[in-house]
Amino acid sequence: GSQPSNRYATNFLQTARMYAMTWTWLKSATVANSFRVGYSSLDQPNYGADVLEGFTAGQLGLNTGVTRVGQVGVPQSIALNSFYTLGSRETDLQGPGRTLELNDSISYLRGSHALKFGGSLIRDIQNVSINADGRGSFAFGLAARTGTLTGGLVSFLVGQGRAPCIGGAIVSGNCSGGLVNINKGVTTATNTGLESASLLYGDPYSKALRWNYSAFFQDDWRIRRKLTLNLGLRYDVSSVLTTAQHFLGTVDTTLPGGVAQEGLNVPKIYNGDHNNFGPHVGFVWDMFGNGKTVLRGGTSLVFEMPSLRTYLE
Repeated sequence: GSQPSNRYATNFLQTARMYAMTWTWLKSATVANSFRVGYSSLDQPNYGADVLEGFTAGQLGLNTGVTRVGQVGVPQSIALNSFYTLGSRETDLQGPGRTLELNDSISYLRGSHALKFGGSLIRDIQNVSINADGRGSFAFGLAARTGTLTGGLVSFLVGQGRAPCIGGAIVSGNCSGGLVNINKGVTTATNTGLESASLLYGDPYSKALRWNYSAFFQDDWRIRRKLTLNLGLRYDVSSVLTTAQHFLGTVDTTLPGGVAQEGLNVPKIYNGDHNNFGPHVGFVWDMFGNGKTVLRGGTSLVFEMPSLRTYLE
Protein backbone atom coordinates (compact mmCIF):
# COMPACT_ATOMS: atom_id res chain seq x y z
CA GLY A 1 0.00 0.00 0.00
CA SER A 2 0.91 3.67 -0.07
CA GLN A 3 3.41 4.99 2.45
CA PRO A 4 3.65 8.46 4.01
CA SER A 5 6.27 10.87 2.80
CA ASN A 6 9.76 10.52 4.20
CA ARG A 7 9.29 14.04 5.48
CA TYR A 8 7.13 12.56 8.23
CA ALA A 9 9.66 9.93 9.27
CA THR A 10 11.60 10.02 12.54
CA ASN A 11 15.32 9.58 13.04
CA PHE A 12 16.21 7.96 16.36
CA LEU A 13 19.84 8.61 17.19
CA GLN A 14 21.67 7.20 20.18
CA THR A 15 25.23 7.65 21.34
CA ALA A 16 26.26 5.64 24.39
CA ARG A 17 29.66 5.67 26.08
CA MET A 18 30.89 3.60 29.00
CA TYR A 19 34.30 3.68 30.68
CA ALA A 20 35.48 1.80 33.76
CA MET A 21 38.71 1.18 35.65
CA THR A 22 39.24 -1.34 38.45
CA TRP A 23 42.21 -1.57 40.81
CA THR A 24 42.55 -4.74 42.88
CA TRP A 25 44.99 -4.84 45.79
CA LEU A 26 45.92 -8.14 47.47
CA LYS A 27 47.00 -7.07 50.92
CA SER A 28 47.53 -10.64 52.11
CA ALA A 29 46.38 -14.18 51.41
CA THR A 30 43.10 -13.43 53.20
CA VAL A 31 42.41 -9.77 52.43
CA ALA A 32 41.77 -8.12 49.06
CA ASN A 33 40.49 -4.68 48.13
CA SER A 34 38.79 -3.74 44.87
CA PHE A 35 38.33 -0.09 43.85
CA ARG A 36 36.31 0.82 40.76
CA VAL A 37 35.66 4.06 38.88
CA GLY A 38 32.98 4.14 36.22
CA TYR A 39 31.59 6.76 33.84
CA SER A 40 28.72 6.43 31.40
CA SER A 41 26.83 8.83 29.15
CA LEU A 42 23.81 8.53 26.89
CA ASP A 43 22.78 11.06 24.28
CA GLN A 44 19.53 10.31 22.47
CA PRO A 45 18.11 13.13 20.33
CA ASN A 46 14.96 12.16 18.41
CA TYR A 47 14.22 14.39 15.44
CA GLY A 48 11.57 14.13 12.78
CA ALA A 49 13.06 14.00 9.29
CA ASP A 50 11.18 17.23 8.53
CA VAL A 51 13.42 19.07 11.00
CA LEU A 52 16.57 17.64 9.46
CA GLU A 53 15.35 18.62 5.97
CA GLY A 54 14.32 22.12 7.02
CA PHE A 55 10.63 21.56 6.26
CA THR A 56 8.51 23.97 8.31
CA ALA A 57 4.90 24.60 9.27
CA GLY A 58 5.03 27.87 7.33
CA GLN A 59 5.39 25.92 4.09
CA LEU A 60 1.97 24.39 4.86
CA GLY A 61 0.47 27.81 5.50
CA LEU A 62 0.46 27.28 9.26
CA ASN A 63 2.58 30.07 10.65
CA THR A 64 2.56 29.06 14.31
CA GLY A 65 5.23 31.59 15.28
CA VAL A 66 7.32 28.87 16.94
CA THR A 67 11.05 29.46 16.51
CA ARG A 68 12.59 27.74 19.53
CA VAL A 69 15.16 25.06 18.73
CA GLY A 70 13.55 21.64 19.04
CA GLN A 71 10.07 22.97 18.27
CA VAL A 72 10.36 23.93 14.61
CA GLY A 73 9.13 21.72 11.78
CA VAL A 74 5.80 20.30 10.76
CA PRO A 75 3.07 20.41 13.45
CA GLN A 76 2.89 17.30 15.57
CA SER A 77 -0.67 16.66 14.48
CA ILE A 78 -2.95 18.05 11.75
CA ALA A 79 -6.26 16.27 12.15
CA LEU A 80 -9.13 16.58 9.66
CA ASN A 81 -12.32 14.83 10.73
CA SER A 82 -12.89 11.68 8.65
CA PHE A 83 -9.37 11.77 7.23
CA TYR A 84 -6.03 10.38 8.34
CA THR A 85 -4.04 12.55 10.71
CA LEU A 86 -0.81 14.01 9.38
CA GLY A 87 2.13 15.31 11.37
CA SER A 88 5.60 14.67 12.65
CA ARG A 89 6.59 13.42 16.08
CA GLU A 90 7.71 15.78 18.81
CA THR A 91 11.40 16.51 19.17
CA ASP A 92 12.81 14.85 22.30
CA LEU A 93 16.33 15.71 23.38
CA GLN A 94 17.33 13.12 25.96
CA GLY A 95 20.79 13.78 27.18
CA PRO A 96 23.50 14.00 27.51
CA GLY A 97 22.78 11.95 30.61
CA ARG A 98 25.91 11.33 32.67
CA THR A 99 26.66 9.01 35.56
CA LEU A 100 29.86 8.89 37.61
CA GLU A 101 30.34 5.99 40.03
CA LEU A 102 32.93 5.28 42.75
CA ASN A 103 32.82 1.80 44.24
CA ASP A 104 35.00 0.09 46.82
CA SER A 105 34.75 -3.37 48.39
CA ILE A 106 36.90 -5.47 50.73
CA SER A 107 36.99 -9.27 50.75
CA TYR A 108 38.15 -11.06 53.89
CA LEU A 109 38.56 -14.80 54.49
CA ARG A 110 38.28 -15.91 58.10
CA GLY A 111 37.83 -19.58 58.93
CA SER A 112 34.59 -20.86 57.40
CA HIS A 113 33.47 -17.31 56.54
CA ALA A 114 34.05 -15.44 53.28
CA LEU A 115 33.20 -11.85 54.21
CA LYS A 116 32.71 -8.96 51.83
CA PHE A 117 31.64 -5.39 52.52
CA GLY A 118 31.79 -2.03 50.79
CA GLY A 119 29.79 0.79 49.27
CA SER A 120 29.30 3.06 46.30
CA LEU A 121 28.72 6.70 45.45
CA ILE A 122 26.89 7.64 42.25
CA ARG A 123 26.28 11.07 40.75
CA ASP A 124 23.41 11.26 38.23
CA ILE A 125 22.98 14.17 35.81
CA GLN A 126 20.24 14.14 33.19
CA ASN A 127 19.54 16.79 30.56
CA VAL A 128 16.10 16.46 28.97
CA SER A 129 13.94 18.53 26.64
CA ILE A 130 10.53 16.94 26.00
CA ASN A 131 8.86 19.16 23.41
CA ALA A 132 5.38 17.67 23.55
CA ASP A 133 3.06 19.86 21.44
CA GLY A 134 6.03 22.14 20.83
CA ARG A 135 5.11 22.38 17.17
CA GLY A 136 1.42 22.43 17.88
CA SER A 137 -1.47 20.00 17.45
CA PHE A 138 -4.41 21.25 15.38
CA ALA A 139 -7.82 19.65 14.77
CA PHE A 140 -10.21 20.87 12.07
CA GLY A 141 -13.74 19.57 11.96
CA LEU A 142 -16.57 21.53 13.54
CA ALA A 143 -18.43 21.20 10.26
CA ALA A 144 -18.27 17.44 10.65
CA ARG A 145 -20.93 17.75 13.32
CA THR A 146 -23.42 18.09 10.45
CA GLY A 147 -22.75 14.45 9.64
CA THR A 148 -20.93 15.01 6.37
CA LEU A 149 -17.78 13.05 5.69
CA THR A 150 -16.10 16.13 4.23
CA GLY A 151 -16.53 18.23 7.34
CA GLY A 152 -12.89 18.21 8.38
CA LEU A 153 -11.69 19.13 4.91
CA VAL A 154 -14.27 21.89 4.67
CA SER A 155 -13.11 23.34 7.95
CA PHE A 156 -9.47 23.26 6.86
CA LEU A 157 -10.03 24.84 3.43
CA VAL A 158 -12.74 27.38 4.24
CA GLY A 159 -11.24 28.62 7.48
CA GLN A 160 -13.15 30.20 10.32
CA GLY A 161 -16.76 30.94 9.38
CA ARG A 162 -20.15 29.38 8.85
CA ALA A 163 -20.55 26.03 7.07
CA PRO A 164 -22.71 26.34 3.90
CA CYS A 165 -25.52 23.78 3.30
CA ILE A 166 -26.51 22.37 -0.10
CA GLY A 167 -29.24 19.89 -1.01
CA GLY A 168 -30.94 20.22 2.33
CA ALA A 169 -32.70 22.61 4.60
CA ILE A 170 -31.82 24.67 7.63
CA VAL A 171 -33.52 23.13 10.65
CA SER A 172 -32.92 24.75 14.02
CA GLY A 173 -29.83 26.39 12.62
CA ASN A 174 -28.32 23.16 11.27
CA CYS A 175 -28.03 21.59 7.82
CA SER A 176 -30.62 18.80 7.59
CA GLY A 177 -30.78 16.33 4.69
CA GLY A 178 -27.96 17.97 2.76
CA LEU A 179 -24.20 18.15 2.47
CA VAL A 180 -21.83 20.86 3.56
CA ASN A 181 -20.33 22.38 0.40
CA ILE A 182 -17.25 24.56 0.30
CA ASN A 183 -18.30 26.46 -2.83
CA LYS A 184 -21.94 27.46 -2.39
CA GLY A 185 -25.00 26.94 -0.25
CA VAL A 186 -26.79 28.51 2.64
CA THR A 187 -24.83 29.63 5.65
CA THR A 188 -25.73 27.55 8.71
CA ALA A 189 -25.13 27.98 12.40
CA THR A 190 -22.40 25.35 12.30
CA ASN A 191 -18.90 26.76 12.39
CA THR A 192 -16.02 25.66 10.23
CA GLY A 193 -12.35 26.09 10.93
CA LEU A 194 -10.18 25.16 13.87
CA GLU A 195 -11.88 22.98 16.47
CA SER A 196 -9.01 22.66 18.93
CA ALA A 197 -5.30 23.40 19.21
CA SER A 198 -2.45 22.78 21.62
CA LEU A 199 0.86 24.61 21.65
CA LEU A 200 3.68 24.34 24.18
CA TYR A 201 4.47 27.53 26.03
CA GLY A 202 7.81 28.10 27.77
CA ASP A 203 11.14 26.31 27.83
CA PRO A 204 10.93 22.52 28.36
CA TYR A 205 14.67 22.04 28.96
CA SER A 206 15.59 20.62 32.37
CA LYS A 207 18.81 19.51 34.03
CA ALA A 208 18.12 17.04 36.85
CA LEU A 209 20.64 16.20 39.58
CA ARG A 210 20.79 13.41 42.15
CA TRP A 211 23.25 11.65 44.51
CA ASN A 212 22.94 7.92 45.26
CA TYR A 213 24.67 6.14 48.14
CA SER A 214 24.83 2.46 49.03
CA ALA A 215 26.57 0.14 51.50
CA PHE A 216 26.50 -3.63 51.86
CA PHE A 217 27.76 -6.54 53.94
CA GLN A 218 27.66 -10.22 53.00
CA ASP A 219 28.89 -13.48 54.49
CA ASP A 220 29.27 -16.77 52.64
CA TRP A 221 29.30 -19.09 55.64
CA ARG A 222 30.23 -22.72 55.07
CA ILE A 223 28.42 -24.36 57.95
CA ARG A 224 28.85 -27.92 56.63
CA ARG A 225 31.12 -29.58 54.10
CA LYS A 226 28.23 -29.75 51.65
CA LEU A 227 26.22 -26.67 52.71
CA THR A 228 27.03 -22.94 52.50
CA LEU A 229 24.75 -20.14 53.63
CA ASN A 230 24.70 -16.74 51.85
CA LEU A 231 23.74 -13.95 54.24
CA GLY A 232 23.76 -10.26 53.41
CA LEU A 233 22.32 -6.82 53.99
CA ARG A 234 22.31 -3.80 51.65
CA TYR A 235 21.30 -0.21 52.26
CA ASP A 236 20.44 2.30 49.52
CA VAL A 237 19.57 5.96 49.80
CA SER A 238 19.26 8.79 47.29
CA SER A 239 19.26 12.53 47.72
CA VAL A 240 16.06 14.38 46.90
CA LEU A 241 15.91 15.20 43.20
CA THR A 242 16.61 18.80 42.19
CA THR A 243 16.82 20.65 38.88
CA ALA A 244 19.23 23.39 37.95
CA GLN A 245 16.32 25.55 36.71
CA HIS A 246 14.09 24.90 39.79
CA PHE A 247 11.33 23.55 37.55
CA LEU A 248 9.93 20.98 39.98
CA GLY A 249 6.76 22.16 41.64
CA THR A 250 3.50 21.09 43.20
CA VAL A 251 0.29 22.57 44.56
CA ASP A 252 0.50 23.85 48.13
CA THR A 253 -2.44 25.98 49.20
CA THR A 254 -0.62 27.07 52.36
CA LEU A 255 1.85 29.14 50.33
CA PRO A 256 1.26 32.49 48.63
CA GLY A 257 0.11 31.76 45.10
CA GLY A 258 -0.70 28.15 45.99
CA VAL A 259 2.39 26.70 44.29
CA ALA A 260 5.53 25.21 45.86
CA GLN A 261 8.62 25.36 43.66
CA GLU A 262 11.83 23.64 44.80
CA GLY A 263 14.79 25.89 45.37
CA LEU A 264 12.66 29.05 45.23
CA ASN A 265 10.03 29.17 47.94
CA VAL A 266 10.65 25.68 49.42
CA PRO A 267 13.92 23.73 49.66
CA LYS A 268 12.37 20.58 48.14
CA ILE A 269 9.01 19.15 47.08
CA TYR A 270 9.85 15.49 47.76
CA ASN A 271 10.65 13.84 51.05
CA GLY A 272 13.69 11.62 51.32
CA ASP A 273 13.32 7.83 51.56
CA HIS A 274 15.76 6.57 54.19
CA ASN A 275 14.56 3.08 55.12
CA ASN A 276 15.76 1.04 52.13
CA PHE A 277 17.32 -1.91 53.92
CA GLY A 278 17.48 -4.99 51.71
CA PRO A 279 18.29 -8.34 53.37
CA HIS A 280 19.48 -11.36 51.40
CA VAL A 281 19.38 -15.04 52.39
CA GLY A 282 20.50 -17.94 50.23
CA PHE A 283 22.14 -21.33 50.26
CA VAL A 284 24.33 -23.61 48.15
CA TRP A 285 23.95 -27.38 48.76
CA ASP A 286 26.31 -29.91 47.23
CA MET A 287 23.74 -32.69 47.37
CA PHE A 288 26.07 -35.70 47.02
CA GLY A 289 29.34 -34.11 48.08
CA ASN A 290 31.04 -34.70 44.71
CA GLY A 291 30.52 -31.22 43.20
CA LYS A 292 28.43 -32.62 40.33
CA THR A 293 24.92 -31.88 41.60
CA VAL A 294 24.40 -28.52 43.35
CA LEU A 295 21.13 -26.99 44.50
CA ARG A 296 20.99 -23.22 44.92
CA GLY A 297 18.26 -21.02 46.34
CA GLY A 298 17.71 -17.66 47.91
CA THR A 299 15.57 -14.59 48.33
CA SER A 300 16.27 -10.88 48.72
CA LEU A 301 14.60 -7.51 48.95
CA VAL A 302 15.73 -5.14 46.18
CA PHE A 303 14.90 -1.44 45.80
CA GLU A 304 14.64 -0.05 42.28
CA MET A 305 15.67 3.51 41.56
CA PRO A 306 13.53 5.35 38.96
CA SER A 307 15.41 7.03 36.14
CA LEU A 308 15.65 10.81 36.26
CA ARG A 309 13.60 11.08 33.07
CA THR A 310 10.64 9.69 35.03
CA TYR A 311 10.41 12.98 36.95
CA LEU A 312 10.84 15.24 33.93
CA GLU A 313 8.08 14.12 31.59
